Amino acid sequence: MQGDSGNDEARTARHDSDDAEQLRQYARRSRAGGVVFKRIITPSPMFPTIKLGYEMKGFESSLVRMALLLWLCAAGCSLRTQLSDGLGVASPDGKLRVAVASAALPGHAYSEIIEKDFTVFIYKLGDVSPIYRKSYKIKSGNLEWRTQWISSNEVFIYLLDAAAPSPIRSLRYQVDSSGTVVELR
Repeated sequence: MQGDSGNDEARTARHDSDDAEQLRQYARRSRAGGVVFKRIITPSPMFPTIKLGYEMKGFESSLVRMALLLWLCAAGCSLRTQLSDGLGVASPDGKLRVAVASAALPGHAYSEIIEKDFTVFIYKLGDVSPIYRKSYKIKSGNLEWRTQWISSNEVFIYLLDAAAPSPIRSLRYQVDSSGTVVELR
């Protein structure tokens, strides 16, 4: 047994020295390209791994920073803040559910007073595709909503602004026995 552990240690030491030599050769070749590699060895003797870190010099560094900045700006301008109530609220008899989603315009905070897309989905329970879908444009700051079932086939959705004392708008839907959805005014 003791002979085996000595062989393992010799093999590990030889493997570590081979890795270190390959790293030195790679670093020498890479210096010509402007990238300098540093060798960082973890302090744990049980896991003597070698990690590579690098520094860019001069013009390369400026190009990378500029590309990263442009990418962040472009990504930030195209993002939309979207809120939803997930799977929605089920009707009292459990046969229908109403789901709601709201989204701010790209490049704007959700709390800004701007026009937001507000969409209502009505599903038969167990179905993946909605039996009814309608989108609205609502100008509001922090748009919130409350869903309230009046009966097993009639639902109210109250649209609220966090800064306003009363609802901005209320939506009322009724589903008949054939599955047809009607917006009541």
